[in-house]
Amino acid sequence: MKGNTLFSKPGAIRIFPIIGVSVLALLLAACDDGDPGPPGPPGEPGPPAGIDIGNAEQIEADISSVTIASPPVVVFTLTERNGNPVMNLPASAISFTIAKLVPGTDGNASAWQSYINQIEDPGVGSRGRKRSAGDH
Repeated sequence: MKGNTLFSKPGAIRIFPIIGVSVLALLLAACDDGDPGPPGPPGEPGPPAGIDIGNAEQIEADISSVTIASPPVVVFTLTERNGNPVMNLPASAISFTIAKLVPGTDGNASAWQSYINQIEDPGVGSRGRKRSAGDH
């Protein structure tokens, strides 16, 4: 019986790694006690998501809403071509023109009429000097 050991049988050596891996998997699964422990401290804040306006090659604007009131309110989002938000646009660099399309009548073409109108001072003449009540 000297030559009749477990290792001398054909295919016996191939089955030991399978048994070993199975036993290891069962031992690891048995280690879970179900208690994840207390939550850890908050992490450091990450960098802001987005791209600086100075580094954006192409900017797309998405206007979400417009309210015509006094003053008008425009809600919009700026993204660059990959969909990342654009940051650091100074408020002084933003301007809008708000107009409505007035349909043409009597064969005339339609025309845009601005909602933003400037009031000119009637006291300023064509040469830039103020008119007095006696000027004609």
